[in-house]
Amino acid sequence: MTDAAPGTPVPPPPAAPRRTGSSLPAAELSHRSRQENCLLDDVWWADARLLASATQPPAGHFLRDYPLEQLIETSRQFATLIGHACYERPMDSKFILRTLEADLPLTPPADGVRLEWVPRPGKGRAFDLAMRLYHPSGDGLDTEIGNAHLDTLIVDERQYETIRFRQRRTEDRAR
Repeated sequence: MTDAAPGTPVPPPPAAPRRTGSSLPAAELSHRSRQENCLLDDVWWADARLLASATQPPAGHFLRDYPLEQLIETSRQFATLIGHACYERPMDSKFILRTLEADLPLTPPADGVRLEWVPRPGKGRAFDLAMRLYHPSGDGLDTEIGNAHLDTLIVDERQYETIRFRQRRTEDRAR
């Protein structure tokens, strides 16, 4: 993270990053079976940086009129993609969101948002999937507009069922 306050111009990511690889399959890596539900338009590696461009949902999509919720969902999808692309978690992994901390604009820029992965060490099956959000300016100095951290467990199917069973049992006892 930078020490600059949100809204302060910061260097990178560049307006037109040099691509060092082809675009990653955003819908597949974010667990979206329907392309219209994927809010990541283009995802690519630029040297050691993973970048993504956000896209608007199509007309008629339930998130279309909720820009803040769009940013939250875009961040969640990018976090899922980070789990696979950066931490090499298998595609059949389950993601359990424990906490979400975000500093996001209530009204994101209409002309686009770019996301950048902020590397954090994983601890076993626990991951702090962190990112910065930028408004691409086109002049090489993008403006950081926010950030998000998703504290997530990334587990296999058996671990997922065990965690959910224990949670349901705890909830039943509390009643």
